[in-house]
Amino acid sequence: SGGKDTQVLVWDIEGALGKGKLPPSVILEGHTNTVEDVCFKPENQHELVSVADDYSMLFWDTRTSTKAVDRVTNAHGNKDLHSVDWSLVTPYLLVTGAQDGGVYVWDKRSLGVGPTHKFMHHHKAVTKVEWSPHVHSVMASGSDDGIVAVWDLNRRAAENRSALNLTVPEELIIQHAGHTSSVVDFCWNPDDPWTLMSASVNSPGSGPMPISGGGALQFWRVSEIVRCLGSGFAPHGLVFCSCRFTQSSYSYVGRRCL
Repeated sequence: SGGKDTQVLVWDIEGALGKGKLPPSVILEGHTNTVEDVCFKPENQHELVSVADDYSMLFWDTRTSTKAVDRVTNAHGNKDLHSVDWSLVTPYLLVTGAQDGGVYVWDKRSLGVGPTHKFMHHHKAVTKVEWSPHVHSVMASGSDDGIVAVWDLNRRAAENRSALNLTVPEELIIQHAGHTSSVVDFCWNPDDPWTLMSASVNSPGSGPMPISGGGALQFWRVSEIVRCLGSGFAPHGLVFCSCRFTQSSYSYVGRRCL
C-alpha cells in the first residue's frame, strides 16, 4: 500500500492472523510525495513497483533493501503518476498512466532508454491502467474523461494512414464510452477473456433531465467483430472508420484498408 506519508508498506496478513493489530512487515522509503499506486511483480512476493506525485516510478526488492533498487525520475515529465501495472503475461513490460492523460509502456530491461510506447489519447488524467491477463500485447486505460480505452501493441497502421487522415493511435482497438463521468477503476475478468468491469464517480448532472451513466458499475465485453476488424480479418477493399456499437457504448476506430 502507499499513501500521503510517501511510504510504501508491505503487509503480511497471513502471518498476523490472531495477533490483533497488524503492523507492516516492511517499510519502503524513497518517494517524496503521495504514493498513488503500487504493484507486485507477478508471481513474486519480493519485487514491486510504485508511482507517486513526485513524478517518479520506483522499483523495490524487499530481499535486498528498504531503499529503491531502480528508479525512473520524471517518468511522464513533471506530471503526477497515477497508476502502474506489471504485465502478468510478459513480466518485463509495465504500463503507467499520468495526470496529463499519457499512457506509457516500459521495458524493465531497458528503462534508461525511456518508454517503448507513448499514447496521448485521453484528454484528462489517467486514473487506472491494467494489462490483459490473457493477451500479452493488450492493455486498457481509464480516465477522468469517462473513457476506458483498450490497446493492442501489436497493431500496425495501414500504409494509407495519412491519406485517411486518421489521427488516433494505431494501437487503439476500442473506446468504451458508456460512462458520463470520471472512470475511477476497472478490471479485466481473469476467467473470461475480453470482458471487463468499470466504475465511474457519481455525477448525476443538472437540469430537468440529468445525464445518466455517472456513479455506475458496468460490465462489458470487447466484441469479436471489433477484434477481427482490428486484426485485419475484413472483406477486401473495405475501410472501417469510427464505427459505433451498442448505442454509443463502444467506439471502434479502424484504420485498415485491405
